[in-house]
Amino acid sequence: MLKEADVVIIRFGEISLKSSNVRSRMINRLCENINAALKNRGIEGTVYNKWSRVIVTDFDDPEKIVETVSSLPGVVSVSPCKVVEPDIDSMVEGLLEISTDNFEGNTFGIKARRAGDKNTHEFSSRDICEKAGSSLLENLEEAEVDLEDPDQWFYVECRKEKAFLYLEKYRGPGGLPVGSEGKVVSLISGGHDSPVATYKMMCRGCEVIPLYFSMGEYSGIDIDIRAFKTVEQLKKFAPNFDWDVRVADIGKTVEDLMEDLKNTRMVVLRRFMLIVAEKLAEKEGARGIVTGESLGQKSSQTLGNLDVVSKVVDMPVHRPLISFDKSEIIEIAREIGTFEGSSIESGCVNLAPNRPEVSGDFEKIVDVEPGYLEERAEQVVRNISIEEV
Repeated sequence: MLKEADVVIIRFGEISLKSSNVRSRMINRLCENINAALKNRGIEGTVYNKWSRVIVTDFDDPEKIVETVSSLPGVVSVSPCKVVEPDIDSMVEGLLEISTDNFEGNTFGIKARRAGDKNTHEFSSRDICEKAGSSLLENLEEAEVDLEDPDQWFYVECRKEKAFLYLEKYRGPGGLPVGSEGKVVSLISGGHDSPVATYKMMCRGCEVIPLYFSMGEYSGIDIDIRAFKTVEQLKKFAPNFDWDVRVADIGKTVEDLMEDLKNTRMVVLRRFMLIVAEKLAEKEGARGIVTGESLGQKSSQTLGNLDVVSKVVDMPVHRPLISFDKSEIIEIAREIGTFEGSSIESGCVNLAPNRPEVSGDFEKIVDVEPGYLEERAEQVVRNISIEEV
């Protein structure tokens, strides 16, 4: 980590491909989200947009800035930088300064790029590399140049107004900033899948309305804790949005489905959940529903059953984990910090029958489906409680 950093540069990717109006709107949104994340963690820093980058200045600890910002949707990479004047002598001097405390090993390489047309500067990127490389060789004991796999890369980004020197690019999740693509209702169960699916949709710019289904005697306080813990973690990535959990009490309906249905009850229950989610989405002004379903992971997630479940609503049902293996989902859960909350031991009752329906027979499901689902869903939505995280 470059302790002598004057600024932290934040890069974005897809945003650059948008039209000027959309790009400006998304960059402003990204700046707002970064500001909110820093404030939420009590970290000092001034955020602004300049030189097609988001810049953070006036901080005490660049490491805290990097740790916070590199996890935010819309961020491609982050680098603490030393700022110097955009001439070769200043850049070479600056590289010598940062190499004194930050070079460990035997080999180094330099990557330099200039912004602007060829007349912006009186030198080329190659000139920067050659002069800086020669200077470092003279001043670093027993150092050698390696442009394939050096122990340390030194980076130079030279713009018209200033030049930025840095040692590392800390990767972010990329995508789009939260809030740039509208609202979705996300079904949060407390397991590993739903928070990861939610995070994936956040990385596509979606503002999330968390919906949790309380199943009465078929769930419990431990399940509630798991769900709320994962939402609490997700909130850290976009604390400037509404993260109050919408809690839908469907205990009576689950109880009735357990009594009325056998092998089809899991598919019917999923259909009921989507009906509730769609009604809530319409009420909240959301444009889609998000689930953590992965193809074939459970009996209710076979290709046929997913088709039957989706047909109960008109609103798009987004399944960002549809092709993910469980190991991939767990890995992402660890990365974003939801794994621990989802791993809290629970004593939930297994709702699945011994031989659940897997064929996805639409007519069969509709034929046995109770006629009270629509009315129950309207009642559930009217009585939804809002719980603060």
